[in-house]
Amino acid sequence: MKNRFSIEVLTIFCLSVFLLNAGQIITNVNLPKTILSQSSSTTHPRLFFTTNDIPVLKQKITTGRSLAAFNLMKNRADSYLNLVTSPYVFNGAISGRALEVQLLDLALTGYLTDNSNYTNKAIEIMCAVAQQSDVNTFNTFNTHLAVGDMAHTYAIAYDWLEPYLDTNQKQLIEDEIYSFGKWLYDNSLIQFWGAESPRRLAHNHQAVTHGALGLCGLVLGDKAPAGWVNRAQNKITNYFDYAVDSTGCAYEGMSYLAYGLQHAIPFAEALRRGGGSDIVMEKSVTRYIPEYYMWQLLPGGAAGVMLNQSENTMKPAGGVMYLVSRHQNSVALWGWDRMVGNTGDKSYGRNAWLGAGASLPYVILWEDQQLQPLSPVNAGLSNDKYFERGQVSSRDGWDNHNSFVTFTCGFGWNGCWNHGDVGSFTLNAKGENFVIDPGPGLTKTIAHSAITVNGAGQDWLQNGSAPTGKITVYRNDTLTTYIKGDATTAYQQLIPSKKVVRQLLYVRNKYPYLIITDDFELKTPVQKNFQWRLTTHFGNNLTIDQIQNNVCIVGASGNAELNVECLYPETFSLSQNSDPNSKYKQLVITSATDRGKFIVVLFATDVNGITPVITQTGDVDNKVLNIDFGDGVMDSIRLNLDNIEFKRNFAPAGLHEKYTDLPLTVMINEDKICIKGEVGKNASAIMYDISGRIITTQMFLQGNINFIPVSDIKKGMYLLQIMENNRKKIEKILVK
Repeated sequence: MKNRFSIEVLTIFCLSVFLLNAGQIITNVNLPKTILSQSSSTTHPRLFFTTNDIPVLKQKITTGRSLAAFNLMKNRADSYLNLVTSPYVFNGAISGRALEVQLLDLALTGYLTDNSNYTNKAIEIMCAVAQQSDVNTFNTFNTHLAVGDMAHTYAIAYDWLEPYLDTNQKQLIEDEIYSFGKWLYDNSLIQFWGAESPRRLAHNHQAVTHGALGLCGLVLGDKAPAGWVNRAQNKITNYFDYAVDSTGCAYEGMSYLAYGLQHAIPFAEALRRGGGSDIVMEKSVTRYIPEYYMWQLLPGGAAGVMLNQSENTMKPAGGVMYLVSRHQNSVALWGWDRMVGNTGDKSYGRNAWLGAGASLPYVILWEDQQLQPLSPVNAGLSNDKYFERGQVSSRDGWDNHNSFVTFTCGFGWNGCWNHGDVGSFTLNAKGENFVIDPGPGLTKTIAHSAITVNGAGQDWLQNGSAPTGKITVYRNDTLTTYIKGDATTAYQQLIPSKKVVRQLLYVRNKYPYLIITDDFELKTPVQKNFQWRLTTHFGNNLTIDQIQNNVCIVGASGNAELNVECLYPETFSLSQNSDPNSKYKQLVITSATDRGKFIVVLFATDVNGITPVITQTGDVDNKVLNIDFGDGVMDSIRLNLDNIEFKRNFAPAGLHEKYTDLPLTVMINEDKICIKGEVGKNASAIMYDISGRIITTQMFLQGNINFIPVSDIKKGMYLLQIMENNRKKIEKILVK
C-alpha cells in the first residue's frame, strides 16, 4: 500500500452538481432550466452525472445514437471482463488512453445494466494498475502525454467507481490522483507544454495535461490545492483561443483537435457543473468547431479529407458531440452523423486502436436526443467554406458522386505540425481520391501537390520554422470557386524566392475540373528544374502518354478517371514516382527554366466517358481556353498568371445532338470547309462560335460538294449546323 498523502488545504470547493437532461442541453451561460439532481462536494459520481440520474440514462440508451453507442460499448466491456491483471499488460505510450477505454466502458456499462461484474472488473483493473505502477512509470511511457492521459483516466474512473470502493481502495486511488496531479502542476510551470507562448497554448499537449490536471483537482475537491483547477481553467480557456481560428478551423487538424477536446471538454463540463466558469459558452468560437469537421467530409461521408499531420477523422468524437449539443447545432449534428454516426462509419467515435481514447461513454452522456440533424442543403448553406487561417473547402454536393476540393495557403503555428504544404490542394470526385495530402509523417513539400525546385521545397523544420502563406483573392459563386494564394514566404530558407503565386479555379459540373496556374520567380534568376507535383492515392493507376504529353489517373475503384493536361510551358517532361511505404503515387511535371510558370488542367470523368475538347489561343500572359463537353455545355476561360475569368455558355437548342440522319462528310483545310454528300436545294449551314453566336450562314448549292470560306474567321472551336428540310447534321469545327 502506498503512503497516504498529506495535503495543505488552500480552499474548499462547494460543488453544485447537475446532470443535463438529454433534451435540456443549455444554449447559453445560464444554468439549465431542468435540474435533475444535485449532490454535495463529497458525493460520487458527480463530475458528469449522479446515481440519481441513472434511470434517465437507461431510458436514453433505448433509442438512437445512444443505443448504438451503448451496444458497441457493452461489446467492448464484455471483452474486457477477461483481461489479465496479474500482471496487467501495459500498452506503452498509449497506456493511459487504453485504460480510459477499458475503465470507462466497463464502469458505465455496469451502471446501465446493473451488472456488478463490469464495475468489479473495472475496480480490479484500476487497483492493479495503481499497485503495479506510479506516475514515473507513465512518464517513461510517453512523458507528459502519458501522465495526462492516465490522470484523466484515474480522475473520471474514480468518480464513477467510488461508491463501490472499500476504504483501502479509495485511499490507493486518491493517492495516485494526487501524485499525478502534483506532477502535472509542478512540471507545467517549467516544461515547454506549460509555456505561455501562443504556439504552446495552441497545442494538444497543453489541453491533455491541463484538462487532466483540472479533473484531478475537481475530483479531489478540498483535498487538492486550488492552484490546480485555477491553472487548468486558465490553460483550457487559452486552448480555445489559440487551437482554432476565428472560424473554428483547427491549426493541428481534425484528429489532434479531437484529442485535445477529449481532455478540454470533460474538464470544462465538470467545472461548469461544479459552479465554476462555463468556458465553452464563454468562448463563442466553440460553436464553429463542429461545422469545421463537417466541412472536411469527403462526398461519400464516413471520413474526412486528410490534411497535414492529421488523420482523416475526428475520433474520439465525444468532445465534438458535446459542442453540437451545447450549441444546438442541427447542421453540425448532420455532419457528425455523416462522419461517425449511422450515416457515416457507424463507429460513434470508437476506434479499434485504443490510442484514440474513450468516445462511447461521452457520446451517451452528451447526446441531445431532442436535437434533429439538418443537412447543409436543407439549411441553405453555401457550397463553400473559407476559413480565416487560409484554408478552403469547396464542393458541388455531399453524395458519393459529387466533387470536393480543398486548398491550403495560410498561417500555421510554429511547432504545431505545420507541414511544407502551403499552396497545396486536394480533389475528390466521383468517389475517387484523385489528389491527396499524404498525411502523417510526410512533412516535406516533395510529398505534396505543390512545387519543388531541384527537389527542394518549403521551410519545414520540426519545432522550428513554420511555412506560411496567405490567400490574397477568394471568389465563389454557384458554378466556380476561384482562389489566389501567395506562398512566397514559405520558400525563403531553402529556395530564396521573389514570388510564388498559385491560382486555382474549381468548376462544378457533371464533369468537374480544375485549372491551376503557377508563377514561381527566384530572387536570383538561374536555370533550375521546377517540379510541379500532383500527389494521388497509392491505389490509383497513373498512366503517362509521353507521345501526347498527357496523363490519365484511374481511381482505385475503377469508376472514374482524372485527365491531366499541361497547357504551359510548351516544353516539359512527365514522370511519376511512388512512395516507398505505399502512401502515395505522384505525377511530376518538370520544366527546366529560370522562372517556373505552369498552366495545368485536371478533368474528372467517368471511365471511358466524355473527354472535353480544349482549344486555346494566346500565350501565358493572355490565354483564352474554350472547353466543349459535347453536350451543349461550353466554358470559356480567360486567364493569365494574375487572374482567371470564367464564363459558361450553352449551345443553341438542338446543337448538342451528336448524330443526325443527314449523311455528309465535313472536312477543313487552311481556308475553307468542304462538305461532301448529296444535298437538296433547300440545304443551308449555320456556323456558331463557342458562345452560340452566329458567325456565318450559307445556302448550299444542290449537288455533291459545297464550300464555306473560313479565311476571315478567328482561330478557335466552332459548331457547324447543316439543315435540309427535316434532316440535319452537327459537326465540331476547329479553325487553326
